[in-house]
Amino acid sequence: AIALPFYTLNMFSFSIMNGFAKYKFLMVINIIGQIMGLCVTLLLIWQDNIDGALVSVVISPSLIFLITVVGIVNRRNFLKHLKVSNIDFDILKKLGPFALMAIVSGFALPLVMIGIRNYIISVEGMEAAGFWEAMNRISVYYLMFVNSIMTLYFLPRFQEIDNIKEFRAEVFDFYKTMIPVFAMGLLVIYLMRTFIIAIFLTDEFARVEDLFGWQLLGDLVKVLAIVIAYQFIAKKMFVHFIITELFLVFMLYATSVYFVDLYGVKGANIAHFVSYILYYIMILIIFGSSLFGILPDADEDKER
Repeated sequence: AIALPFYTLNMFSFSIMNGFAKYKFLMVINIIGQIMGLCVTLLLIWQDNIDGALVSVVISPSLIFLITVVGIVNRRNFLKHLKVSNIDFDILKKLGPFALMAIVSGFALPLVMIGIRNYIISVEGMEAAGFWEAMNRISVYYLMFVNSIMTLYFLPRFQEIDNIKEFRAEVFDFYKTMIPVFAMGLLVIYLMRTFIIAIFLTDEFARVEDLFGWQLLGDLVKVLAIVIAYQFIAKKMFVHFIITELFLVFMLYATSVYFVDLYGVKGANIAHFVSYILYYIMILIIFGSSLFGILPDADEDKER
């Protein structure tokens, strides 16, 4: 309850700076905040073990927000734009569909993840659910870098693009430049999985090693799909977003139940891979003409 308002204000501040295309400033603030948050977390864990870790959950978002505020205040040319009088309520009304998309995404995916965890507990036991949860947490951390790039660059960039040619160029440029680097990073993570578990977890989590392969493959496909799916948000394709999001969460739960019954806890990670393959196929079908079709003339393209 204490941490959430600071976390929200920090995200709000980041969104404003993102709107002004302050990418370099955002990255510097984010790096400083994450490093300081990590240092505080490690210090509190060293001082007070699990209680220190819980306290750091409250302190870290507050600390990052304070760094963001200091950064904004020190940029006078930027601060003058942040006035209540500058708020346009007509534009706020137009943001309604974006808010609804965020609500659907913010509720549906966490709820289905809880459902999957509860199913693993009922079939495989609490310990197995802990292995699956540990793998998810590791996944969240290494995906943070790619998610930051997509949020800070691709969303505003897709909003600027008004023709198919540029959209296609951006997607394939990302595939050619970032995906090979990301894939190599995932390979390194897979090869070092024993070392990673030894550093971040305990010996009791040794079975998590078996979950890495399917999780990493699923995350690779997830990134391939999401970079295209950002077009839903950028172009306010509300219906498409809701349909694909609900399809994804339904497939995540249905395939998890199916594969957990077959393969135990590893089945949930197999389901992660299978679900995102199906989601990616759906995204490619929707944007097939934009990505692979014949490019129209410039005037016709702009009309689209």
